[in-house]
Amino acid sequence: MKFNGKLYYIIPIDTVPSILKYGILSHKGASAFTHQSIANREVNERREKTNVTNGLPLHQYVNLYFNARNPMMYFLKFNRDISKLCVLIIDSSVMELPESVITDANAARVYTSFMPYPDGLDKLDFELIYERYWKHPDDPIMDEKHEGIMCSETLIPRCVGTEYIIGAYVLNSKAKDALIEVGFKDEITISPDIFFGGTR
Repeated sequence: MKFNGKLYYIIPIDTVPSILKYGILSHKGASAFTHQSIANREVNERREKTNVTNGLPLHQYVNLYFNARNPMMYFLKFNRDISKLCVLIIDSSVMELPESVITDANAARVYTSFMPYPDGLDKLDFELIYERYWKHPDDPIMDEKHEGIMCSETLIPRCVGTEYIIGAYVLNSKAKDALIEVGFKDEITISPDIFFGGTR
């Protein structure tokens, strides 16, 4: 299976006006503004202590997923009002920006490799990244490994400009209306499946 040419950024709809104004900022960049964080606190603490090999501290990158229907989204389904979130679709040409980094698992995992573009793409297992589920009941080691692989990322230093945003996914029609209301102009697709069914 090959890369589908798209990257994804999960964000509260209420944060979209700021993104339309300033772009998608890194965790450190966004900390200068009042914003709603959806981060898993435990994972975020690990990311805060992580430095990218031959690069910046991890929190100085924007993290874009290869697959938005991943364990992070599953976590959000049970810990946030997922109907108030959207998934921004990012054109893969963003990877051509200087110093972009590709990871073969969640960047906070201790075994994750940090690789340059485009070489890193050839090292990703898109069969596993695009799987619908990561559970392996008879193999707990693979279960844990696959969970990380499905959260493989592209890391972009500091900011992703709005010109790379090409669309969005939302849970339902109410969320679509909310996204339009905050000024989002690109194509919006209703896709409950991306959100694991979510809450309606």
